Amino acid sequence: MKEDELYRVSSPYSRSLLDLEEKGSQLTQKFKQQYGRLVEILELSNFLLICLT
Repeated sequence: MKEDELYRVSSPYSRSLLDLEEKGSQLTQKFKQQYGRLVEILELSNFLLICLT
């Protein structure tokens, strides 16, 4: 049985779970794109604080 056949016979419940998973990964990608720079700056400032103290 091929994967797409399995997908077709699978219940709508598992299909919606797959959709949720896909949406979740899209959200995390967007989050990383928007806040990646912020996280870099925070890490850098933490590093500098540790070095200076």
